[in-house]
Amino acid sequence: MSNRSGEKVVLVLNSGSSSLKYEVFRMPSRESLGKGSVERIGEIKGYISQSCARGQLKHEDCFTDHSQAMGHIAKALVDIDKGIIGELREIEAIGHRVVHGGEQFSASVIIDTEVIEAIEKNIELAPLHNPANLMGIREADKLFPGVSQVAVFDTAFHQTMPPAAYLYGLPRELYDKYRIRRYGFHGTSHRYVTRRALELLKRHAENTNLITCHLGNGASITAVECGKSIDTSMGFTPLEGLMMGTRSGDFDPAILGFLEERGYTPKELSTMVNKKSGLLGLSGISNDLRDLETAAETDNKNAIEALEVYAHRVRKYIGSYSAELVRTDAIVFTGGVGQHGTKMRERICHRLENIGIVMDYEKNSWNGSTEGIVSTPYSPVAIVVVPTNEELQIAIDSYDLLFLPAQTQTCAYGEKTYSREHPTGELYMEVTKTIALVAHDNRKRALIEWVEYNWHTLSKHRLVCTGTTGRLVEETIVSKAGGLAPEGLSIKKLKSGPLGGDQQLGALIAEGGVDAIIFFWDPMSPHPHDVDVKALLRIAVLYDVPMACNRSTADFIISSPLMNRAYEPSPVDLRSYAERSIP
Repeated sequence: MSNRSGEKVVLVLNSGSSSLKYEVFRMPSRESLGKGSVERIGEIKGYISQSCARGQLKHEDCFTDHSQAMGHIAKALVDIDKGIIGELREIEAIGHRVVHGGEQFSASVIIDTEVIEAIEKNIELAPLHNPANLMGIREADKLFPGVSQVAVFDTAFHQTMPPAAYLYGLPRELYDKYRIRRYGFHGTSHRYVTRRALELLKRHAENTNLITCHLGNGASITAVECGKSIDTSMGFTPLEGLMMGTRSGDFDPAILGFLEERGYTPKELSTMVNKKSGLLGLSGISNDLRDLETAAETDNKNAIEALEVYAHRVRKYIGSYSAELVRTDAIVFTGGVGQHGTKMRERICHRLENIGIVMDYEKNSWNGSTEGIVSTPYSPVAIVVVPTNEELQIAIDSYDLLFLPAQTQTCAYGEKTYSREHPTGELYMEVTKTIALVAHDNRKRALIEWVEYNWHTLSKHRLVCTGTTGRLVEETIVSKAGGLAPEGLSIKKLKSGPLGGDQQLGALIAEGGVDAIIFFWDPMSPHPHDVDVKALLRIAVLYDVPMACNRSTADFIISSPLMNRAYEPSPVDLRSYAERSIP
């Protein structure tokens, strides 16, 4: 198999203590060429399985260690009949999942001696996972000499959390001496679905807040503000937070002392809360949500209660993070339960309407496990289902770090992130637009609140305002910027008075001098000298100028990186209204 011009073949490895999973991607087209895994490493009998476009292979063997497992993977990759690639030298980069990066890594990195030493130092934080990850790195180095490798850390995405979120209420010396704090996990998944949700919603990270729910046998929730993690439910270990398949999640730690006094050993207690609790322990049936859903249909009390506790815990975190974010734009469901658990999504969202999260239950049922939006059109907060793909995110990071020219790398997530091509092939870029802001007198409070939240983005565009709106917008932006006008701030203030500013703005629209109009509009405005919105609407329709009259669509207009992408229609159909008003 030969590589297409300009594209690279990237091998992604996830090395566990008794398994080694792999997938091969062609980048930057993000095409999966095939994947496989070796299971039960170190046991008497294990097996390797692989699937790709040329077919599937599977056979049993004894894999004594990771070195032997990597040898079998190499043979499977280039199998004459069912191999993923033709020759091993086609592999040009290797990306590794590494569980714990401690406080040293806030982004993916190219592996060198210093990185390996740092991973070794963090073994005490992840004694089951980091040693296995290191074995995968070392064995890959032997099998693919000279091929560059990249480490992608589960914890890195959460390194943007502030101290208020990651510090525990324990003696400070425990943090200073042992670095006991909240680290969070599932970071690669949360980062991937954040990016994908932004694409689906046609929004920019800079002015979007999300709550991402990775729900599976392991589960965590993350509050994402402007593309960065500011809080997450898992803590020093993956035990904290939500109730999971076999993990207890949050509970009163004094219970452990209570049980220890009654004869339980520390090892028994650790096994209990990690492997015998959660859905399995509470139901006494299974850790699999599907089994509990089936049992609940027969009115099994334990199954019903376990499902309700699970949903309750998720709702509680969503509510907590909604308060912390101040404004939430979307809830994202991913992971085995989040993607496939249609009924669980309903249970979770059923009591969230009071904070603006309104599910379309029919759409949720119809959507099932596929990617899509399952909230009602009028829900202030979107509800999105996004299948996660951590392997693809690792391949993206590996390609970006190793093959993108350094001068094209720009910051977007964490400390190190990189400009990428949009799936349509168009490059994301900063675009300056001329945006008209039009507000009725009794809607100017809403305008100011919106400008306060989006001032940084607005200061990059050319603004046109009618009446006193220009002064209010300028004062708000300058105040948020610390008292000085941001460099490049441009506000054209049209004269006040009935029709004066309207006529000037209408002329600008007709001349092609306005890229979009954002209305803070009250159809029932009692003020006789308010802006003549109907006239402006008619002109905007005639000259095909995008319009917005609600927060979500307005946010999209100011932050959309692609001028040639169609603007989303407003939930209040301004265009239809305007067209009906044209004589």
